[in-house]
Amino acid sequence: MRSTQAYHDDEYLREVWILYGIGVLIYFLRFCVRLRTVGVRHFQGDDWMSIAVLLCYTADAVTVTFTYLLGSNVDWPPEKLDQFNAQQIDNIILGSKLQLVAWYTYTALIWG
Repeated sequence: MRSTQAYHDDEYLREVWILYGIGVLIYFLRFCVRLRTVGVRHFQGDDWMSIAVLLCYTADAVTVTFTYLLGSNVDWPPEKLDQFNAQQIDNIILGSKLQLVAWYTYTALIWG
């Protein structure tokens, strides 16, 4: 049971995880350079903030993946929901909750 939204195609998750991998690679390169140049004892606020941003980025990628796989309440019209069984409805409820987490982590990622 996948979503019917236009952004759901076979390449979507691949793109999410490729971009995540590129972002994490850049982050670790930056982190290694900062460790070599100043060491952990002299980290500044932006160094610690980058760790929080990485955590938000990871949470966003994971929740987007699960939302994509489970579906959410924005994916289905109300009249279509009557045709689903209890397990499918539970998946949609969980996907909807994860969608909210994805929105908040993405907002934190942008502001970080």
